[in-house]
Amino acid sequence: MIEERIADMIQADVDGELPAASRAELDAVLAQSGEARRFRDEMMRVARLMNELPPIDPPPGLTRRILDRIQLPSPEGWHSRVAAWMRPASYGMAVAAGVVIGIGVANFAPRFDADIAADLPGLVGTMVDRSALQAPNAADRMVIDRPGVRGEAVLVPLGDIWSLQFSLNTSNPVEIRVSADPALRFGGLADPESELRIVEVSGGDVRLVHEGRHPFVLYLQTESGRDVGSRDIAVFIGRDGETLFEGRLQTGG
Repeated sequence: MIEERIADMIQADVDGELPAASRAELDAVLAQSGEARRFRDEMMRVARLMNELPPIDPPPGLTRRILDRIQLPSPEGWHSRVAAWMRPASYGMAVAAGVVIGIGVANFAPRFDADIAADLPGLVGTMVDRSALQAPNAADRMVIDRPGVRGEAVLVPLGDIWSLQFSLNTSNPVEIRVSADPALRFGGLADPESELRIVEVSGGDVRLVHEGRHPFVLYLQTESGRDVGSRDIAVFIGRDGETLFEGRLQTGG
């Protein structure tokens, strides 16, 4: 029976991720072991089959079903939520949300405006270009310039959805909390590079971990046809219990 360590090396080789330092050892094993060679051939066959599969969309309603299984914490008052924004995360929720993020564009809500929903892939594509953040119809924007975290956040209306577009550059992992007025609720996430990790979602509150330099968009929803007027969206960025930045955006009205 092939050793687990050798099997892992073969799998890494098939995936193109075998460290150079392990190449000589793996070549020697393959030269001596017919079982190892057969295992590698089988793994390569499986990899070819997987590569030949056509891309498919996730089943309709998958994200909704995942989130329906999450037990969200009870709503808190605005000030108590702000005071406790760095409390330990619900990691069971993080795992469930992480599955959804892997889809690329996570629609967490059951209802999106039809035209906007159809254009979400385009929004994600153009979002990679920094010029997308220079939105002429932005309701509000703020510059973030602190040691270890720099960039900006832009709030753009899209019908009854608000697009909160971030372009950040962080030297180390930071926790970002977006705390929206109760009239708004989290509607989804566009993360083209799949680099974010959501650790908590509750109503209009979202907590996630960000590292490096890449853009992403949070979508906040209102009830269909409802004018929310002027509402606050608070943004907090911190690391290791220390607040690095805090600011507010307004929907206008």
